[in-house]
Amino acid sequence: MSCLELGRVPDGRARSRFLAVGGLDSTIRILSLDPDECMNVLAVLALPAQAESAALASLQLGRPGTPPALFLCIGLSNGVMLRARIDQRSGQLSDTRTRFLGGKPARLFRTSLGGGDGVLALSSRSWVLYSLAGALHTTPLSYVPLDAGASFASEHCPEGLVAIAGNTLRIVSVDRLGDAFTSEAVPLRYTPRRMAHHSVSGHVVVIESDHNALSADEKVQLYEAAGIPPPLPAGTVLPEEEEADGMLMEACVGVPRGGAGKWASAIRVLDLAARRKMRKESMNAGLSEASMCGSKERAPSARRVPKTKRRDSVFV
Repeated sequence: MSCLELGRVPDGRARSRFLAVGGLDSTIRILSLDPDECMNVLAVLALPAQAESAALASLQLGRPGTPPALFLCIGLSNGVMLRARIDQRSGQLSDTRTRFLGGKPARLFRTSLGGGDGVLALSSRSWVLYSLAGALHTTPLSYVPLDAGASFASEHCPEGLVAIAGNTLRIVSVDRLGDAFTSEAVPLRYTPRRMAHHSVSGHVVVIESDHNALSADEKVQLYEAAGIPPPLPAGTVLPEEEEADGMLMEACVGVPRGGAGKWASAIRVLDLAARRKMRKESMNAGLSEASMCGSKERAPSARRVPKTKRRDSVFV
């Protein structure tokens, strides 16, 4: 055999009803665990590739209050996950569906997600299978590829995962089930006004500005004149707790104001793929829209960022 999966013990029963056994002949068998017909073969399913792992999960379908359906998920050596529904009386398999997970053999682990069973599917990318609002969802995780995982519960993390990624052990939780998109904030010095994509390098150029604000150099001079240590700007990673004692963040204490008609602005280059800020160029202090678009009511902005490339240098 290539894999073995024992289902969860249902409420009110002393043992699991089924046992799934994957064979080296690219088949998977459902065996009965009832005392009257123990180890009898109830169903056989031929697979397009050898089974690497299997998971039996009870997932809620339809309206709340209906009994959950039992599903058999099979991870194949070609990176495909196969899902089939099990008849909880006869053990027969039906409604077989497939999902390509990645280029590595698929490894499946039964977990707890959304108040019920779920499946953590690992290949070259990590996925989760769960039930939400009476429907099944197979969603990729916005996280590093995982090698193995297991479910755990604690007082502070009722539905957690302990996982291995390379040579690291990670404790994570899957939040915001059902969200189609993930987001990550990139802190800026001022309010972003316009942005443009640089097609040559793939970077994003952002122009940011604020009214009634001071530039970074002006704030440093102001703090030095007052004999006050300057607070750390937004996005600064604080050191250890002992070293961070006494340090202040601008987001907590605020910043000095420059007065009416005073502008602070900058142009920043972002590498979104690597999630890092490449470069920031501060613009002249007090620059207003009058020097760019002929208006004194708005902050500096740009309708279009001209882009070109000369030899190995990229210009904005």
